[in-house]
Amino acid sequence: MGKYSKKKSKWGLGRDRMRYEDSFDSGATGRRRKGESSTIESRVAREAAGAQISNTRLSAAGSLEKAPATLLAERDRRRRRNKKRAIIALSVVGALFLGAVAAGAATYWSIHSRMTVPAAKVPQALQDTPTPPPAEPFNVVIFGTDSRDPKQYDHTDTIILARVDPGQKKVWMVSVPRDTRVEVPGHGARKINAAYILGGPDAAIQAVEDVTGQDVDYFITVNFYGFEHIIDSMGGVNIDVPIAIDDRAADFTPDGRASRIAPGPQILDGAHALTFVRHRKGYADADIGRTRAQQLFFRAVIAQLSDVPMTRLPGLANSLANNVKTNFTPMQLLSLGREMRGVDPDNFFATTLPGEWRSPFWILDEAGTEEIWSNFGVRSFDPEEVDETDPEAEVAPSIAPQDVSVTVRNGTTRAGIAGEAAAILRARGFTVSDVGNTDNQSVYDENLIIFRDSREGAELIAQFMPDATRIVQSRGMFRFDTDVLVILGTEWDITQVPVADVVTE
Repeated sequence: MGKYSKKKSKWGLGRDRMRYEDSFDSGATGRRRKGESSTIESRVAREAAGAQISNTRLSAAGSLEKAPATLLAERDRRRRRNKKRAIIALSVVGALFLGAVAAGAATYWSIHSRMTVPAAKVPQALQDTPTPPPAEPFNVVIFGTDSRDPKQYDHTDTIILARVDPGQKKVWMVSVPRDTRVEVPGHGARKINAAYILGGPDAAIQAVEDVTGQDVDYFITVNFYGFEHIIDSMGGVNIDVPIAIDDRAADFTPDGRASRIAPGPQILDGAHALTFVRHRKGYADADIGRTRAQQLFFRAVIAQLSDVPMTRLPGLANSLANNVKTNFTPMQLLSLGREMRGVDPDNFFATTLPGEWRSPFWILDEAGTEEIWSNFGVRSFDPEEVDETDPEAEVAPSIAPQDVSVTVRNGTTRAGIAGEAAAILRARGFTVSDVGNTDNQSVYDENLIIFRDSREGAELIAQFMPDATRIVQSRGMFRFDTDVLVILGTEWDITQVPVADVVTE
Protein backbone atom coordinates (compact mmCIF):
# COMPACT_ATOMS: atom_id res chain seq x y z
CA MET A 1 0.00 0.00 0.00
CA GLY A 2 2.76 2.43 0.81
CA LYS A 3 4.40 1.92 -2.60
CA TYR A 4 1.23 2.64 -4.51
CA SER A 5 0.46 5.62 -2.27
CA LYS A 6 3.90 7.08 -2.92
CA LYS A 7 3.48 6.75 -6.66
CA LYS A 8 0.05 8.38 -6.52
CA SER A 9 1.41 11.20 -4.43
CA LYS A 10 4.19 11.74 -7.03
CA TRP A 11 1.68 12.07 -9.84
CA GLY A 12 -0.44 14.27 -7.65
CA LEU A 13 2.46 16.58 -6.98
CA GLY A 14 3.08 16.84 -10.69
CA ARG A 15 -0.46 17.96 -11.42
CA ASP A 16 -0.46 20.48 -8.55
CA ARG A 17 2.80 21.94 -9.91
CA MET A 18 1.34 22.31 -13.37
CA ARG A 19 -1.75 24.06 -12.02
CA TYR A 20 0.52 26.34 -10.00
CA GLU A 21 2.67 27.23 -13.03
CA ASP A 22 -0.42 27.96 -15.15
CA SER A 23 -1.52 30.58 -12.63
CA PHE A 24 1.40 32.83 -13.65
CA ASP A 25 0.75 35.58 -16.20
CA SER A 26 2.21 35.51 -19.67
CA GLY A 27 5.27 37.54 -18.74
CA ALA A 28 6.06 35.25 -15.93
CA THR A 29 5.51 32.23 -18.18
CA GLY A 30 7.89 33.65 -20.74
CA ARG A 31 10.50 34.12 -18.08
CA ARG A 32 9.92 30.54 -16.86
CA ARG A 33 10.29 29.05 -20.36
CA LYS A 34 13.44 31.00 -20.99
CA GLY A 35 14.82 29.69 -17.74
CA GLU A 36 13.67 26.18 -18.72
CA SER A 37 15.66 26.29 -22.01
CA SER A 38 18.73 27.31 -20.10
CA THR A 39 18.07 24.52 -17.63
CA ILE A 40 17.80 21.92 -20.47
CA GLU A 41 21.07 23.07 -22.05
CA SER A 42 22.79 22.95 -18.67
CA ARG A 43 21.45 19.44 -18.07
CA VAL A 44 22.65 18.18 -21.46
CA ALA A 45 26.04 19.71 -20.90
CA ARG A 46 26.30 18.11 -17.46
CA GLU A 47 25.34 14.69 -18.85
CA ALA A 48 27.77 15.10 -21.73
CA ALA A 49 30.52 16.03 -19.33
CA GLY A 50 29.65 12.97 -17.25
CA ALA A 51 29.98 10.83 -20.35
CA GLN A 52 33.33 12.53 -21.24
CA ILE A 53 32.16 13.78 -24.64
CA SER A 54 34.38 16.55 -26.04
CA ASN A 55 33.01 19.92 -27.16
CA THR A 56 34.27 19.16 -30.68
CA ARG A 57 32.16 16.03 -30.81
CA LEU A 58 29.15 17.92 -29.46
CA SER A 59 29.51 20.52 -32.22
CA ALA A 60 29.84 17.84 -34.86
CA ALA A 61 26.67 16.21 -33.62
CA GLY A 62 24.60 19.26 -34.55
CA SER A 63 21.86 20.74 -32.40
CA LEU A 64 21.87 19.57 -28.81
CA GLU A 65 18.12 19.19 -28.85
CA LYS A 66 18.43 16.85 -31.88
CA ALA A 67 21.33 14.80 -30.41
CA PRO A 68 20.65 13.96 -26.77
CA ALA A 69 23.70 13.49 -24.60
CA THR A 70 22.96 9.78 -24.04
CA LEU A 71 23.19 9.10 -27.80
CA LEU A 72 26.40 11.08 -28.06
CA ALA A 73 27.87 9.18 -25.17
CA GLU A 74 26.89 5.86 -26.78
CA ARG A 75 28.50 6.88 -30.05
CA ASP A 76 31.69 7.81 -28.29
CA ARG A 77 31.74 4.49 -26.42
CA ARG A 78 31.35 2.59 -29.72
CA ARG A 79 34.16 4.53 -31.31
CA ARG A 80 36.47 3.73 -28.42
CA ARG A 81 35.44 0.07 -28.59
CA ASN A 82 36.04 -0.12 -32.40
CA LYS A 83 39.40 1.55 -32.01
CA LYS A 84 40.37 -0.97 -29.38
CA ARG A 85 39.25 -3.83 -31.64
CA ALA A 86 41.26 -2.40 -34.54
CA ILE A 87 44.35 -2.21 -32.37
CA ILE A 88 43.86 -5.80 -31.26
CA ALA A 89 43.32 -6.93 -34.88
CA LEU A 90 46.46 -5.13 -36.05
CA SER A 91 48.41 -6.67 -33.20
CA VAL A 92 47.22 -10.16 -34.19
CA VAL A 93 48.05 -9.56 -37.88
CA GLY A 94 51.46 -8.20 -36.92
CA ALA A 95 52.14 -11.20 -34.73
CA LEU A 96 51.12 -13.57 -37.54
CA PHE A 97 53.32 -11.68 -40.01
CA LEU A 98 56.32 -11.79 -37.72
CA GLY A 99 55.65 -15.46 -37.11
CA ALA A 100 55.55 -16.10 -40.86
CA VAL A 101 58.78 -14.15 -41.34
CA ALA A 102 60.43 -16.10 -38.55
CA ALA A 103 59.19 -19.40 -40.00
CA GLY A 104 60.38 -18.37 -43.47
CA ALA A 105 63.79 -17.40 -42.12
CA ALA A 106 64.03 -20.70 -40.26
CA THR A 107 63.14 -22.62 -43.43
CA TYR A 108 65.67 -20.64 -45.49
CA TRP A 109 68.50 -21.29 -43.07
CA SER A 110 67.53 -24.93 -42.83
CA ILE A 111 67.86 -25.26 -46.63
CA HIS A 112 71.02 -23.15 -46.62
CA SER A 113 72.72 -25.24 -43.94
CA ARG A 114 71.96 -28.52 -45.71
CA MET A 115 72.78 -27.46 -49.28
CA THR A 116 75.39 -24.68 -49.21
CA VAL A 117 78.89 -25.56 -48.06
CA PRO A 118 80.24 -23.24 -45.31
CA ALA A 119 82.67 -20.55 -46.43
CA ALA A 120 85.48 -22.29 -44.56
CA LYS A 121 84.90 -25.48 -46.56
CA VAL A 122 84.64 -23.96 -50.04
CA PRO A 123 87.14 -25.88 -52.21
CA GLN A 124 90.48 -24.11 -52.47
CA ALA A 125 90.35 -24.33 -56.26
CA LEU A 126 87.37 -21.94 -56.19
CA GLN A 127 89.17 -19.45 -53.96
CA ASP A 128 92.11 -18.97 -56.29
CA THR A 129 90.19 -16.54 -58.53
CA PRO A 130 87.44 -13.98 -57.74
CA THR A 131 83.96 -15.49 -58.00
CA PRO A 132 81.58 -13.46 -60.18
CA PRO A 133 78.03 -12.94 -58.90
CA PRO A 134 75.43 -15.20 -60.56
CA ALA A 135 73.99 -12.19 -62.42
CA GLU A 136 77.19 -12.10 -64.52
CA PRO A 137 78.55 -14.83 -66.85
CA PHE A 138 80.11 -17.65 -64.81
CA ASN A 139 81.42 -21.21 -65.07
CA VAL A 140 79.88 -24.02 -63.02
CA VAL A 141 80.88 -27.67 -62.93
CA ILE A 142 78.18 -30.27 -62.29
CA PHE A 143 79.16 -33.59 -60.70
CA GLY A 144 76.80 -36.56 -60.55
CA THR A 145 77.56 -39.31 -58.02
CA ASP A 146 75.93 -42.64 -57.14
CA SER A 147 76.79 -42.48 -53.45
CA ARG A 148 74.24 -44.13 -51.16
CA ASP A 149 75.65 -42.11 -48.26
CA PRO A 150 75.69 -38.34 -48.96
CA LYS A 151 78.52 -37.94 -46.44
CA GLN A 152 80.78 -40.30 -48.38
CA TYR A 153 82.65 -39.39 -51.60
CA ASP A 154 82.13 -41.58 -54.66
CA HIS A 155 83.04 -41.70 -58.35
CA THR A 156 81.56 -38.93 -60.48
CA ASP A 157 80.36 -40.59 -63.66
CA THR A 158 78.77 -37.31 -64.76
CA ILE A 159 81.02 -34.27 -65.19
CA ILE A 160 79.69 -31.24 -67.07
CA LEU A 161 81.36 -27.85 -67.23
CA ALA A 162 78.80 -25.17 -68.08
CA ARG A 163 79.10 -21.52 -68.99
CA VAL A 164 75.99 -19.57 -67.98
CA ASP A 165 75.30 -16.05 -69.28
CA PRO A 166 72.16 -14.74 -67.53
CA GLY A 167 72.26 -11.47 -69.48
CA GLN A 168 72.00 -13.22 -72.85
CA LYS A 169 70.07 -16.18 -71.38
CA LYS A 170 72.52 -18.63 -72.93
CA VAL A 171 74.12 -21.82 -71.60
CA TRP A 172 77.11 -23.76 -72.96
CA MET A 173 77.63 -27.31 -71.64
CA VAL A 174 80.78 -29.36 -72.20
CA SER A 175 80.80 -32.95 -70.94
CA VAL A 176 84.09 -34.45 -69.78
CA PRO A 177 84.19 -38.23 -70.42
CA ARG A 178 84.56 -40.06 -67.12
CA ASP A 179 87.63 -42.02 -68.32
CA THR A 180 89.58 -38.90 -69.33
CA ARG A 181 93.19 -39.14 -68.21
CA VAL A 182 94.27 -36.61 -65.58
CA GLU A 183 97.06 -36.24 -63.05
CA VAL A 184 95.68 -36.27 -59.49
CA PRO A 185 98.21 -34.86 -56.97
CA GLY A 186 99.51 -37.65 -54.78
CA HIS A 187 97.90 -40.36 -56.90
CA GLY A 188 99.46 -40.02 -60.36
CA ALA A 189 97.60 -40.65 -63.62
CA ARG A 190 93.95 -41.50 -62.98
CA LYS A 191 90.59 -41.42 -64.67
CA ILE A 192 88.97 -38.09 -63.94
CA ASN A 193 85.92 -39.71 -62.33
CA ALA A 194 88.18 -40.96 -59.51
CA ALA A 195 89.36 -37.48 -58.49
CA TYR A 196 86.25 -36.86 -56.35
CA ILE A 197 86.57 -40.06 -54.33
CA LEU A 198 90.33 -39.49 -53.88
CA GLY A 199 90.20 -35.86 -52.78
CA GLY A 200 86.62 -34.65 -52.64
CA PRO A 201 85.30 -31.57 -54.46
CA ASP A 202 88.64 -29.77 -54.22
CA ALA A 203 90.55 -32.46 -56.13
CA ALA A 204 87.72 -32.95 -58.62
CA ILE A 205 87.43 -29.23 -59.42
CA GLN A 206 91.19 -28.93 -59.79
CA ALA A 207 91.16 -31.91 -62.18
CA VAL A 208 88.47 -30.27 -64.31
CA GLU A 209 90.44 -27.03 -64.47
CA ASP A 210 93.60 -28.92 -65.43
CA VAL A 211 91.88 -30.86 -68.22
CA THR A 212 89.85 -27.98 -69.63
CA GLY A 213 92.09 -24.98 -69.00
CA GLN A 214 89.00 -23.11 -67.71
CA ASP A 215 88.47 -21.46 -64.34
CA VAL A 216 85.59 -22.87 -62.30
CA ASP A 217 83.51 -20.39 -60.28
CA TYR A 218 80.80 -22.64 -58.80
CA PHE A 219 80.24 -26.35 -58.32
CA ILE A 220 77.11 -28.48 -57.88
CA THR A 221 77.27 -32.10 -56.74
CA VAL A 222 74.06 -34.07 -57.28
CA ASN A 223 73.50 -37.36 -55.48
CA PHE A 224 71.68 -39.58 -57.99
CA TYR A 225 70.19 -41.68 -55.20
CA GLY A 226 68.13 -38.64 -54.24
CA PHE A 227 67.92 -37.37 -57.79
CA GLU A 228 64.51 -38.88 -58.39
CA HIS A 229 63.04 -36.89 -55.49
CA ILE A 230 64.19 -33.66 -57.13
CA ILE A 231 62.52 -34.58 -60.43
CA ASP A 232 59.32 -35.66 -58.70
CA SER A 233 59.27 -32.35 -56.82
CA MET A 234 59.32 -30.59 -60.19
CA GLY A 235 56.38 -32.64 -61.40
CA GLY A 236 58.56 -34.67 -63.78
CA VAL A 237 60.64 -33.55 -66.75
CA ASN A 238 59.44 -33.29 -70.34
CA ILE A 239 61.99 -34.85 -72.69
CA ASP A 240 62.22 -36.48 -76.11
CA VAL A 241 63.87 -39.86 -75.42
CA PRO A 242 66.08 -40.72 -78.43
CA ILE A 243 66.10 -44.54 -78.10
CA ALA A 244 64.17 -47.38 -76.48
CA ILE A 245 65.70 -48.29 -73.11
CA ASP A 246 65.52 -51.62 -71.30
CA ASP A 247 68.21 -51.58 -68.63
CA ARG A 248 67.65 -53.20 -65.23
CA ALA A 249 71.17 -52.24 -64.10
CA ALA A 250 70.41 -48.53 -64.57
CA ASP A 251 67.16 -48.78 -62.60
CA PHE A 252 67.34 -48.08 -58.87
CA THR A 253 63.80 -49.17 -58.04
CA PRO A 254 63.59 -52.44 -56.04
CA ASP A 255 60.98 -53.97 -58.34
CA GLY A 256 62.48 -52.85 -61.65
CA ARG A 257 59.44 -50.79 -62.61
CA ALA A 258 61.58 -48.02 -64.15
CA SER A 259 63.90 -50.16 -66.26
CA ARG A 260 61.99 -49.64 -69.51
CA ILE A 261 61.46 -46.33 -71.31
CA ALA A 262 59.82 -46.00 -74.71
CA PRO A 263 61.34 -43.62 -77.27
CA GLY A 264 59.70 -40.31 -78.09
CA PRO A 265 58.43 -37.18 -76.26
CA GLN A 266 57.15 -37.85 -72.75
CA ILE A 267 57.23 -36.74 -69.13
CA LEU A 268 59.62 -38.82 -67.03
CA ASP A 269 59.10 -39.18 -63.30
CA GLY A 270 62.09 -39.33 -60.98
CA ALA A 271 62.71 -43.08 -61.19
CA HIS A 272 62.56 -43.19 -65.01
CA ALA A 273 64.63 -40.01 -65.28
CA LEU A 274 67.39 -41.65 -63.24
CA THR A 275 67.33 -44.69 -65.52
CA PHE A 276 67.60 -42.36 -68.51
CA VAL A 277 70.73 -40.52 -67.30
CA ARG A 278 72.46 -43.76 -66.14
CA HIS A 279 71.78 -45.88 -69.23
CA ARG A 280 74.68 -46.39 -71.65
CA LYS A 281 74.54 -49.91 -73.09
CA GLY A 282 72.02 -49.02 -75.77
CA TYR A 283 74.20 -46.37 -77.39
CA ALA A 284 76.66 -47.33 -80.09
CA ASP A 285 79.41 -45.31 -78.39
CA ALA A 286 78.39 -46.28 -74.81
CA ASP A 287 79.73 -43.62 -72.42
CA ILE A 288 79.82 -40.89 -75.06
CA GLY A 289 76.22 -41.66 -76.00
CA ARG A 290 75.21 -41.50 -72.34
CA THR A 291 77.00 -38.17 -72.07
CA ARG A 292 74.91 -36.74 -74.90
CA ALA A 293 71.75 -38.06 -73.22
CA GLN A 294 72.75 -36.38 -69.96
CA GLN A 295 73.27 -33.10 -71.79
CA LEU A 296 69.83 -33.44 -73.32
CA PHE A 297 68.38 -34.15 -69.91
CA PHE A 298 70.06 -31.27 -68.04
CA ARG A 299 69.09 -28.95 -70.85
CA ALA A 300 65.45 -29.91 -70.30
CA VAL A 301 65.73 -29.58 -66.52
CA ILE A 302 67.30 -26.11 -66.64
CA ALA A 303 64.66 -24.91 -69.08
CA GLN A 304 61.82 -26.23 -66.90
CA LEU A 305 63.16 -25.25 -63.48
CA SER A 306 62.33 -21.59 -64.14
CA ASP A 307 58.67 -22.51 -64.76
CA VAL A 308 58.04 -24.70 -61.71
CA PRO A 309 54.68 -23.70 -60.13
CA MET A 310 54.91 -21.76 -56.86
CA THR A 311 53.06 -24.55 -55.06
CA ARG A 312 55.88 -26.98 -55.83
CA LEU A 313 58.76 -24.70 -54.79
CA PRO A 314 58.84 -25.67 -51.08
CA GLY A 315 59.06 -29.38 -51.89
CA LEU A 316 61.62 -28.76 -54.63
CA ALA A 317 63.77 -26.63 -52.32
CA ASN A 318 63.69 -29.33 -49.65
CA SER A 319 64.65 -32.05 -52.17
CA LEU A 320 67.54 -29.94 -53.46
CA ALA A 321 68.77 -29.30 -49.92
CA ASN A 322 68.83 -33.04 -49.15
CA ASN A 323 70.57 -34.15 -52.35
CA VAL A 324 72.77 -31.28 -53.54
CA LYS A 325 76.02 -29.75 -52.30
CA THR A 326 77.11 -26.43 -53.78
CA ASN A 327 78.71 -23.06 -53.04
CA PHE A 328 75.58 -21.33 -54.41
CA THR A 329 73.25 -19.95 -51.75
CA PRO A 330 69.50 -20.67 -52.02
CA MET A 331 68.88 -16.97 -52.68
CA GLN A 332 71.42 -16.97 -55.52
CA LEU A 333 69.76 -19.98 -57.13
CA LEU A 334 66.35 -18.35 -56.81
CA SER A 335 67.65 -15.15 -58.38
CA LEU A 336 69.33 -17.13 -61.17
CA GLY A 337 66.06 -18.95 -61.85
CA ARG A 338 64.30 -15.62 -62.29
CA GLU A 339 67.05 -14.37 -64.61
CA MET A 340 66.87 -17.49 -66.79
CA ARG A 341 63.07 -17.61 -66.91
CA GLY A 342 61.78 -18.06 -70.46
CA VAL A 343 65.17 -19.11 -71.87
CA ASP A 344 65.01 -20.16 -75.52
CA PRO A 345 65.89 -23.86 -76.05
CA ASP A 346 67.99 -22.76 -79.04
CA ASN A 347 70.24 -20.90 -76.60
CA PHE A 348 71.52 -24.16 -75.11
CA PHE A 349 74.76 -25.40 -76.70
CA ALA A 350 76.21 -28.77 -75.76
CA THR A 351 79.16 -30.91 -76.80
CA THR A 352 81.61 -33.50 -75.47
CA LEU A 353 85.39 -33.29 -75.32
CA PRO A 354 86.63 -35.33 -78.29
CA GLY A 355 89.33 -37.96 -78.12
CA GLU A 356 90.02 -41.64 -78.52
CA TRP A 357 90.15 -44.70 -76.31
CA ARG A 358 93.64 -45.83 -75.38
CA SER A 359 93.14 -48.34 -72.60
CA PRO A 360 92.62 -47.61 -69.82
CA PHE A 361 92.07 -43.90 -70.56
CA TRP A 362 90.18 -41.56 -72.84
CA ILE A 363 92.88 -39.40 -74.45
CA LEU A 364 91.67 -35.96 -75.52
CA ASP A 365 92.12 -34.65 -79.05
CA GLU A 366 94.07 -31.44 -78.45
CA ALA A 367 92.97 -29.67 -81.61
CA GLY A 368 89.34 -30.61 -81.13
CA THR A 369 89.28 -29.46 -77.53
CA GLU A 370 90.99 -26.19 -78.47
CA GLU A 371 88.19 -25.46 -80.92
CA ILE A 372 85.56 -26.21 -78.30
CA TRP A 373 87.07 -23.79 -75.81
CA SER A 374 87.37 -21.11 -78.49
CA ASN A 375 83.57 -21.33 -78.87
CA PHE A 376 82.82 -21.80 -75.17
CA GLY A 377 80.76 -18.85 -73.98
CA VAL A 378 80.99 -17.19 -77.39
CA ARG A 379 79.06 -19.04 -80.08
CA SER A 380 77.49 -22.38 -80.97
CA PHE A 381 79.70 -25.47 -81.00
CA ASP A 382 78.15 -26.40 -84.36
CA PRO A 383 80.05 -24.61 -87.16
CA GLU A 384 76.94 -24.74 -89.34
CA GLU A 385 75.02 -22.57 -86.87
CA VAL A 386 75.65 -18.84 -87.25
CA ASP A 387 75.10 -16.62 -84.24
CA GLU A 388 74.06 -13.22 -85.53
CA THR A 389 75.07 -11.63 -82.20
CA ASP A 390 78.63 -12.98 -82.43
CA PRO A 391 80.92 -9.97 -82.90
CA GLU A 392 83.54 -12.21 -84.51
CA ALA A 393 81.20 -13.84 -87.01
CA GLU A 394 82.33 -11.77 -89.96
CA VAL A 395 85.36 -9.60 -89.27
CA ALA A 396 87.42 -8.40 -92.20
CA PRO A 397 91.17 -8.63 -91.51
CA SER A 398 92.63 -5.21 -90.72
CA ILE A 399 96.30 -6.23 -90.33
CA ALA A 400 99.03 -6.93 -92.86
CA PRO A 401 100.79 -10.33 -93.27
CA GLN A 402 104.11 -8.91 -92.09
CA ASP A 403 102.46 -8.10 -88.74
CA VAL A 404 101.72 -11.79 -88.08
CA SER A 405 104.44 -14.11 -86.74
CA VAL A 406 103.93 -17.81 -87.52
CA THR A 407 105.16 -21.20 -86.29
CA VAL A 408 104.68 -24.12 -88.73
CA ARG A 409 104.55 -27.74 -87.55
CA ASN A 410 104.28 -31.02 -89.47
CA GLY A 411 101.59 -33.16 -87.81
CA THR A 412 102.01 -36.17 -90.11
CA THR A 413 104.61 -38.77 -91.01
CA ARG A 414 105.17 -37.15 -94.41
CA ALA A 415 108.50 -35.39 -94.64
CA GLY A 416 108.99 -31.87 -96.00
CA ILE A 417 105.43 -30.49 -95.85
CA ALA A 418 106.23 -28.02 -93.05
CA GLY A 419 108.91 -26.50 -95.29
CA GLU A 420 106.40 -26.27 -98.16
CA ALA A 421 103.85 -24.41 -96.08
CA ALA A 422 106.50 -22.13 -94.56
CA ALA A 423 107.77 -21.14 -98.03
CA ILE A 424 104.22 -20.34 -99.18
CA LEU A 425 103.49 -18.17 -96.12
CA ARG A 426 106.83 -16.34 -96.41
CA ALA A 427 106.06 -15.64 -100.04
CA ARG A 428 102.79 -14.04 -98.94
CA GLY A 429 104.65 -11.76 -96.52
CA PHE A 430 104.13 -13.55 -93.19
CA THR A 431 106.94 -13.72 -90.64
CA VAL A 432 107.65 -17.45 -90.28
CA SER A 433 110.13 -17.84 -87.43
CA ASP A 434 109.89 -21.53 -86.47
CA VAL A 435 109.47 -24.65 -88.64
CA GLY A 436 109.48 -28.29 -87.50
CA ASN A 437 107.45 -31.30 -86.35
CA THR A 438 104.81 -31.52 -83.61
CA ASP A 439 106.09 -32.49 -80.16
CA ASN A 440 103.61 -35.33 -79.54
CA GLN A 441 103.13 -38.65 -81.29
CA SER A 442 99.66 -37.81 -82.62
CA VAL A 443 98.95 -37.78 -86.34
CA TYR A 444 96.61 -34.96 -87.34
CA ASP A 445 94.08 -35.30 -90.11
CA GLU A 446 93.05 -31.67 -90.44
CA ASN A 447 95.13 -28.60 -91.13
CA LEU A 448 94.88 -26.32 -88.08
CA ILE A 449 95.50 -22.61 -87.56
CA ILE A 450 95.78 -21.93 -83.84
CA PHE A 451 95.88 -18.36 -82.50
CA ARG A 452 96.36 -16.81 -79.07
CA ASP A 453 94.71 -13.39 -79.26
CA SER A 454 94.68 -12.34 -82.91
CA ARG A 455 91.88 -14.11 -84.71
CA GLU A 456 92.37 -11.66 -87.56
CA GLY A 457 95.88 -12.97 -88.12
CA ALA A 458 94.61 -16.57 -88.22
CA GLU A 459 91.87 -15.67 -90.70
CA LEU A 460 94.41 -13.88 -92.89
CA ILE A 461 96.61 -17.01 -93.00
CA ALA A 462 93.55 -19.15 -93.81
CA GLN A 463 93.16 -17.24 -97.08
CA PHE A 464 96.39 -18.84 -98.28
CA MET A 465 95.72 -22.36 -97.02
CA PRO A 466 93.68 -25.26 -98.48
CA ASP A 467 89.96 -25.21 -97.82
CA ALA A 468 90.29 -28.14 -95.40
CA THR A 469 91.73 -25.90 -92.69
CA ARG A 470 90.22 -25.17 -89.29
CA ILE A 471 90.79 -22.12 -87.05
CA VAL A 472 90.87 -22.64 -83.26
CA GLN A 473 91.90 -20.49 -80.31
CA SER A 474 94.69 -21.66 -78.02
CA ARG A 475 93.85 -22.32 -74.38
CA GLY A 476 97.38 -23.31 -73.38
CA MET A 477 97.48 -26.88 -74.70
CA PHE A 478 99.87 -26.03 -77.57
CA ARG A 479 103.34 -24.58 -77.12
CA PHE A 480 104.40 -21.77 -79.45
CA ASP A 481 105.88 -18.31 -79.04
CA THR A 482 104.48 -16.65 -82.16
CA ASP A 483 101.10 -15.08 -82.88
CA VAL A 484 99.85 -18.12 -84.78
CA LEU A 485 100.66 -21.83 -84.92
CA VAL A 486 99.97 -23.77 -88.14
CA ILE A 487 99.76 -27.58 -87.88
CA LEU A 488 99.62 -29.53 -91.12
CA GLY A 489 97.56 -32.70 -91.19
CA THR A 490 97.20 -35.56 -93.65
CA GLU A 491 94.75 -33.38 -95.61
CA TRP A 492 97.55 -30.99 -96.58
CA ASP A 493 97.73 -30.75 -100.36
CA ILE A 494 99.95 -28.07 -101.87
CA THR A 495 97.97 -28.21 -105.11
CA GLN A 496 94.92 -26.93 -103.19
CA VAL A 497 96.68 -23.79 -101.99
CA PRO A 498 94.97 -20.69 -103.50
CA VAL A 499 97.00 -18.94 -106.18
CA ALA A 500 97.89 -15.38 -105.20
CA ASP A 501 100.35 -12.68 -106.09
CA VAL A 502 103.76 -13.19 -104.51
CA VAL A 503 104.84 -10.43 -102.11
CA THR A 504 108.41 -9.30 -102.64
CA GLU A 505 110.64 -6.88 -100.78
